Amino acid sequence: MTENISLVPSNPVELSNFMALEQHPDAAEFVTQNTLKEHLAAFNDPQIRYLTVEVDGIPAGFLLLANDPDGISVELRRIVVADKSSGVGQAAMRLLESFVVEKIGRSRLWLDVFTTNPRAIHVYKKLGYAQFGTDVYPDGRPLLLLEKKLAKN
Repeated sequence: MTENISLVPSNPVELSNFMALEQHPDAAEFVTQNTLKEHLAAFNDPQIRYLTVEVDGIPAGFLLLANDPDGISVELRRIVVADKSSGVGQAAMRLLESFVVEKIGRSRLWLDVFTTNPRAIHVYKKLGYAQFGTDVYPDGRPLLLLEKKLAKN
């Protein structure tokens, strides 16, 4: 199923659908819940990008990226896919790595993940992400900080 996956720039009309994905019981515990106003503000920020994950041209999730001011790094603030066990998320991450290098011109991708999300931690480590630190979410939950240095072709 993962052979027909693509990342395309999102359209602001998709933001309500993204909110529904964030609020789904499989995701809500692990991703920040943004209001439509917060999503719109982020969507209009030139340092932030929304990418829609499509499978066979049909939206199947989204990614939220933020350029770091260091000129080297991109923060993956969010990845949410509808079908958690289909390999779509892993394929989207691989495409994202190429996108970061080829379209944004950056060489490091980093993210945080709740320590209570073993599925995501397993996937990130499988894809070559390494822990570089820890943090604590404002509600007290511990986070792992993971990064991957990306090769420029």
